[in-house]
Amino acid sequence: MKGFQAAARGIAATGVTHVFGLLGDGNLTMITHLAATSGIEFVRARHESGAVTMASGFQRASGRRAIASVTQGPGLTNALTALTAAVRDRVPLLLVVGDVAPNDLYHLQRSDHAAIAALAGAGFVESREPSQIEADIAATMAVAEREQRPYVLNIPETLLTADADGTDEGTAPPQLTREPDVEPDVEPDVEPDVERVRVREPDDIERVAELLTSARRPVLLAGLGAAKAAAGPALRELGRRTGALLATTLMAHGLFADDPWSVGVSGGFSTPQAMDLLADADLVVSFGARLNALTTAGGRLYRSASIVQVDLDEAALGERVSPTVTLAGDARRVAQELVSALEARDTPVHVGYRSDRVRRLLDDWDPERWPTGDAVGETIDPRTFSAVLSRTLPRERTIVVDTGHFMQFPSTHLLPPDERGFLLSVGFGSLGLSLGTAIGAAVGRPDRVTIATMGDGGFLMALAELETVARLAPRLVIAVFNDAAYGAEVHHLRAKQMPDEIAFFPSVDIAAVAASMGIASRVVRTAGDVESLNAKDFDRPLLLDARVDPGAVAPYFARKYPTG
Repeated sequence: MKGFQAAARGIAATGVTHVFGLLGDGNLTMITHLAATSGIEFVRARHESGAVTMASGFQRASGRRAIASVTQGPGLTNALTALTAAVRDRVPLLLVVGDVAPNDLYHLQRSDHAAIAALAGAGFVESREPSQIEADIAATMAVAEREQRPYVLNIPETLLTADADGTDEGTAPPQLTREPDVEPDVEPDVEPDVERVRVREPDDIERVAELLTSARRPVLLAGLGAAKAAAGPALRELGRRTGALLATTLMAHGLFADDPWSVGVSGGFSTPQAMDLLADADLVVSFGARLNALTTAGGRLYRSASIVQVDLDEAALGERVSPTVTLAGDARRVAQELVSALEARDTPVHVGYRSDRVRRLLDDWDPERWPTGDAVGETIDPRTFSAVLSRTLPRERTIVVDTGHFMQFPSTHLLPPDERGFLLSVGFGSLGLSLGTAIGAAVGRPDRVTIATMGDGGFLMALAELETVARLAPRLVIAVFNDAAYGAEVHHLRAKQMPDEIAFFPSVDIAAVAASMGIASRVVRTAGDVESLNAKDFDRPLLLDARVDPGAVAPYFARKYPTG
């Protein structure tokens, strides 16, 4: 058995159903052998950035293991932005990279892969023996999951072409009953999930329970850490017992999707009602949330509230705010401990923040119907487009949002069914990552319709992957907020009282571009253009070229960059 065959066996042994990638000299033998012998589908991207974002979207939407593969040198540098975003989004994926022979000093594609991975913030493992390739893949995948970040596994050409131990028996995965004894050349900096319990002071839980029972306007805030820990049910029960309102960070949007006492997203993307309620909170218990500027609306929220911060990552405690109490631990377990403490006290259920007045405030907000906004000329208000799209699409959906000025509109008015139904592609602040993310999500959750939302700038950056959409034909709606501009830069320039013409571009007929690739498409100028869609339209790729009003300003931008 050759090294490339061992690599294919190792990938198959992880249990993945799909590998996302782009072939090149460095990885073509192992990937071709994998695709031919394993039954694993190799999803071919048109750009390495697309391959990594597809793997990221697949993992985030499905919760299953994700592997991508690219070639050496420019293959890895092309993936750098997407890899950095996956690191920032804390996605545990494995990127298998072929590399030039160590002694080929003048190879055109030679580059320092370890340094590139370090620049992204990803882990890095170098395979050193052909006989250890399978074990390296298994162990590196385990460490990526342990640390909740991407890892690059680097396999030089000399190992892939060398003889490995054993015989070629195809890529049928061995039956692994435990993690392999061989560990890669890395030191994990986070304990495994089974050890997610931290030593705390004995009275910490009691102290927080006392704060919750004495608070008049408590809020439970859930972040990505809470979503990853599956803390939703425990937090709902804790909220019921204490009368706390429920809120999430943008990264955990959807965790409380069907709860009547959820105010939605906390911070810059809050509804007007939520902003008022959260600003008036007297206690905030944060579970797995970093409490950054977006979550606190630049510090405007929670100014007078006592803050309890719960996080598995001890370095995050007190990093952005000065909490009254900190608890290091898993969000779900801490929430359960708090419920148990309240039960032991025989504490009656509080009304807290769940009053009739608050109920009326929450009932006044319907993101799918208000506000509609008046557009200029033959354009549609982006709020109207988002709201009518949410009303028209099937409820079982995955929403993917790109970076850009437009992003608050779908984030506010397109409603996700749960926390895996909302994927934000802003970890590194780069445009153009949502299309690949959405393709991966659609592959990972074919039972749901995936909606990729992006501006025209982000769409044109990711244009190559439109061919991937046409080829795979997933249940994917591409909603382009087309204002013929880089909208964020337009509003930045206006806030600085500088000319904005440089941020505008000639209008591109994006619907025609999609149609040229065989993708159903339509231009959207009115609500009726969306409302006329039917269920069959969502069973195949569909592109909506929404000609949105370039003068519509997202509330977050209006607050952060006032022009008056």
